[in-house]
Amino acid sequence: MIEAAKFGDDWDILKLFHQITFERIPSRIVLERVHSMPGQGVSTMFKFGQNYGWWRGFLTACEQGWHDVEPRVWQKHLGCLTKGDKNVTKSFAARLVSESGSSVKVTHAVADAICLAEYARQTAAGS
Repeated sequence: MIEAAKFGDDWDILKLFHQITFERIPSRIVLERVHSMPGQGVSTMFKFGQNYGWWRGFLTACEQGWHDVEPRVWQKHLGCLTKGDKNVTKSFAARLVSESGSSVKVTHAVADAICLAEYARQTAAGS
């Protein structure tokens, strides 16, 4: 079953963190290793990095391990290198959702997360 939601604020992150760590303990947690990119606005990249930091802090505090992965690594593994075209991962995620029978609406806001979760699923055995 695929579930995905766009984060609205810090409380959304906290609610999801609580679900993941206390209600449904995952077998593998993967965070996308973020870095600044040319053409991205300063405030956008700051928020992106801030969310990454939230997750690292939450997971550390709860003694949950995780794996960092760079976008090019998970995209190459899944065969969906974007080369700057976010529609590549959106299409890949839409196919995953369709095949799963889920009713999640795939948008650019959740597509990478769905793909990253698929990467985590496929690589869990090699942890």
